[in-house]
Amino acid sequence: MSPTFEYGLRYQKADVFTFAGLLSLAGGVYLLIFWFAPNIAPTRPTVIIIVLIGLGARAMFFGSTPIFEDDWYRYLWDGAVVNEGVNPYALAPARAMNIDITGRPVPLSDDPVIAKLQKLGAAEPHYPERIGYPFISTIYPPLAQAAFALSTKISPFNLDAWRAVLLGFDIISLWILLTILRRKNISALWAMLYWWNPIVIVTAFNAGHMDILMTPFLLGAVALAQFEKPRLAAVSLAGAIGVKLWPIILTPVLFRALNGDIKRIAATGAVLAITTAIIMFPMAQSFYARESGLIAYADGWRTNAFLFYFASEGAALIHENGPRVLRFLITAIVGAVALWMFFSRRAREIPLAGASSIIILFMFVIGPTSYPWYITWFVALAPLAPSIGIASFSVAIPMYYLRFVYTQSRTGEFFDFALTPIEFIPPILLTIWSLKRRRLWKV
Repeated sequence: MSPTFEYGLRYQKADVFTFAGLLSLAGGVYLLIFWFAPNIAPTRPTVIIIVLIGLGARAMFFGSTPIFEDDWYRYLWDGAVVNEGVNPYALAPARAMNIDITGRPVPLSDDPVIAKLQKLGAAEPHYPERIGYPFISTIYPPLAQAAFALSTKISPFNLDAWRAVLLGFDIISLWILLTILRRKNISALWAMLYWWNPIVIVTAFNAGHMDILMTPFLLGAVALAQFEKPRLAAVSLAGAIGVKLWPIILTPVLFRALNGDIKRIAATGAVLAITTAIIMFPMAQSFYARESGLIAYADGWRTNAFLFYFASEGAALIHENGPRVLRFLITAIVGAVALWMFFSRRAREIPLAGASSIIILFMFVIGPTSYPWYITWFVALAPLAPSIGIASFSVAIPMYYLRFVYTQSRTGEFFDFALTPIEFIPPILLTIWSLKRRRLWKV
């Protein structure tokens, strides 16, 4: 189906419903893992077959047209900018455009850095004109930028080269998962919850989203903390922060493994702080830049929000700055849940993977942006804390793509008000039921 969604083509509504329906159907089939994993012996041939099927599903999307997504244009541009020795946080892509919004050629800039980027764009079709939100700088942290640059080094502006980089990170994630499952004497078949997840596969290897870059660092942090190597866990967590900023909220959970030893907590905290500061330094230099994408994202982005949508609409009625205050409140609530996982004696009974899953899922449900590819964050931990409720988001989240139909017909508010609850409420209720029936920390 992917060629029907080529950039610039007007897609048909029927194609959108077909795509969302097929992806949701794949999510329903995916739930059969909860029957397979406990009832089939994890023999070596079985595990090899599972690995090969996952590899085949990923390889299938090489050469495909990204459906509805253009973030990869930003990734490849950022990588090229980094390879040119230019700070991607300092300049928005629009500064390097060779054609203005009226279609007229833009003269070469007197600024040598901007002129260098203009020449870079002129040598490649579609760059930087196709980059989404070109008037703000990149929001992606330095380790993500390193991966973008690696892809561009392999083959400039080549989407399949980028997919190959993603595949490399994904294979590392699978290896870490299988290692943890083996050391904890858990069936390796539970790795299917990550390796076979259709949303992870399609959003990464068709759409090219970068979230799986973070997965090996996240899994490494959880594994190293469980295996009582807290300082290495802190380094791995800093790596996750260097790909996506939000994993910093998992710090209290990882510190639980130190059993209240103040000296070890202080030493581990210092390792985390220093490593994170070193990794994030290039981004921190331009944090308050006029064109900062990170500030724009934090301040005003709202897409596919569920609880936040209704709370934000209510807050706007109370005061014009209500939605902005609500963002700070949401951040505080998520932080409070993470701290509760550290201080509560009852919560400390939950193993690290289960506790981390709960925090991430909570953030996903109440946050202002809940894109389908964000479920990668908690699906990565699913093999270590299986929950059919959490897995059921893979059935419901494809409804997100219907918003393009409603936006095209200028009824996007109807989607937010009427359809987003259908997307979120059933998986939330099933998650609550499944946690009560079979708690994460008892699986």
